[in-house]
Amino acid sequence: MTQTPTPAASDTGDTVPQRTTPTWEMETLLSGATVFALFQAYAELNVAVFWLFERLPSDLGGIVSPLGLYVQGAVLGLALGFLVHLLLRAAWVSLVGLRSVDPEGRLRENENLGPAQRALLGEALDALPQRIAALDDAATLVFGAALGLAKMMTGLTLTLGALFLLAYAFAKGLGLDKHLVPINFAFLALWIVPLMLATMVDNHAGKHGRAAPRWVMPVLRGYALAGFTADRNLGTTMATYRVAGVKRGWRAQFAIAAIVTSVILVALLVPVLQNRGIGGLLDGDFPGLHGGDAGTLRAAHYLDRQRAGDLQHAPSLPSDVLTGPYAKLWIPYVSEWHDAALTRCAPKERSDWRADFAKSRAVLDCLAATQPIRLDGRPVDALWWWSEDARHDRRGFQVMIDLRAKRTGPFLLEIDQPESQRKLDGNATGDDDLPWRIPFWR
Repeated sequence: MTQTPTPAASDTGDTVPQRTTPTWEMETLLSGATVFALFQAYAELNVAVFWLFERLPSDLGGIVSPLGLYVQGAVLGLALGFLVHLLLRAAWVSLVGLRSVDPEGRLRENENLGPAQRALLGEALDALPQRIAALDDAATLVFGAALGLAKMMTGLTLTLGALFLLAYAFAKGLGLDKHLVPINFAFLALWIVPLMLATMVDNHAGKHGRAAPRWVMPVLRGYALAGFTADRNLGTTMATYRVAGVKRGWRAQFAIAAIVTSVILVALLVPVLQNRGIGGLLDGDFPGLHGGDAGTLRAAHYLDRQRAGDLQHAPSLPSDVLTGPYAKLWIPYVSEWHDAALTRCAPKERSDWRADFAKSRAVLDCLAATQPIRLDGRPVDALWWWSEDARHDRRGFQVMIDLRAKRTGPFLLEIDQPESQRKLDGNATGDDDLPWRIPFWR
């Protein structure tokens, strides 16, 4: 924050105001050096988060998926905070620079302006020191808030991640998989309740001018070490926030709170919108793209339309137009979909059937029978192969569909969903129990 105020007249035209926050140069250096790197890091982090969640069991992925938003929100919130800080510093520099442009104050005596305009200009110039100080304070507050929020969300991610894993291990160890969600909430309550109780007791003691009980300090200190209380993550930010409120009034507090809230919301919403898109909000009367619609070309079914970080749960072709003699169909392996069929199809003996080509082929044929494939309504007689997609680091199955004897023109490929999904009304792809339908041309 600003140092002890000194008269504006003591500031020379070619120096930074004496009231300026001493750390302004370091703030600008850090923001400028890291803001662009953080935006690039966020893009890579988005890919890594979805890569991880695709490989987690569905029950574990469902309870830890918010942690991915916390991590992404911390990085994006820090980047947005630094960007806002740079913009505020740019506005501050532009106002400070006016003193170098007009060090003797002759601007208010401009004879080309009428008396009313000169009066308004004089009012603006008289308020310039206050505006410069306000921008200086705002830039420092945003800088501190960005760092504090990033630290807070990092602490939440690590702590809640460990808590969720403990709940998952507890449920698995006792065979209570069906009760994983309530067990997870129970663990969360056991963690939160002591903090809430200690905070309430401490606040009550403070209001009545009494010392807090002995047990309150160790409890709060333990949570502080885990990043759950303000003194470790937001202490400096909250202190400067309160100072700004004292100096500027409730409007300053409201403005700062609105800015911080907006940054948090954007940081949390962007990862979701980046994966799911905002088409539903802007497309008007355009029909929804449903997986079972034969007249729909969904991006998820064509590898050349997919973005890095997109979920790879739907079968796909290289493109909507194929030029080669074969249609290379990629069916991604999803553990919660295919593991049951793999267990049933694999030989019961303990020998490594994967090293035996005949046994491995028998397992693949058994898997193929669980997901029939049709081309223009006719069953496809094509072998399944174990495969991997190096671009997305995914394992799956590859089916080479022979098109050499086929005509040129449009085709419709249909793939039944896995057995586990055909029993449900909805699934992770957002489709119903209808088969995946993939139109293509050659």
